[in-house]
Amino acid sequence: MAKDRQRSDDQRGSAFRAGEEGSIPPGLLAAAERARGTRLVKDERDERSRQNGRHGKGSRPGKSRQRGAAPNRRLRVLTAVLTVILATLVLVIGAGTLYVLLVDPDAFSGASSRIAPQTEDAAPAGGAGDNMQEGNGASGAGMFTGIGRMRIAAGRRATVILSIVFPYPSTDRAFTEELAAKVPQFRQIAKDYFGGLSQDELDLLDEQKAKAEILRSFNGELRLGQIESLLFNDLLILE
Repeated sequence: MAKDRQRSDDQRGSAFRAGEEGSIPPGLLAAAERARGTRLVKDERDERSRQNGRHGKGSRPGKSRQRGAAPNRRLRVLTAVLTVILATLVLVIGAGTLYVLLVDPDAFSGASSRIAPQTEDAAPAGGAGDNMQEGNGASGAGMFTGIGRMRIAAGRRATVILSIVFPYPSTDRAFTEELAAKVPQFRQIAKDYFGGLSQDELDLLDEQKAKAEILRSFNGELRLGQIESLLFNDLLILE
């Protein structure tokens, strides 16, 4: 384009020189000069416009990058805040767990320790045949075990683990059924006796005296026979 403008300027210069020499009319020569000036002004304007356009295009990517940088910064800030919150929650949970383990290590076994006494304190289920052990002698004596194991709160802070058994005539069906029916009363008698003892009485417990008093209470519940003796199969006092 610059070469075309140079040729056009050379042609106009030749025409101007030819007009000076008198070969072109003066009116035509003046029109050519005006056209030449207009052309130069237009070319300069176009050149400035192109330059301004290049500068404008060159600045747009920077603005675009600036616009894109703002959301990225917000995203980084949000990620940092969420990370801090998550770390705080983890620390709080970890500290609480550690505190429970150090201060109250039995907290996690609390459920099982509460269930265990109920299991031990439960009497065997079933009928009269399940509540005895058959003897081998000709007398037909058996061992009644239907009362089961009990946990009894006693004294100020003690727990009594107790299991009572006794011999009985297993051939006497009516008496056997009565014993099986009286199991709840037998258990309550034992609980009332040991639960009513003071801490000093537990510390100085007379086992034979306890057996005699419980035996007397058991026989007071029976109508079809009597129990001759009692055995404490288990007797533990935990403090």
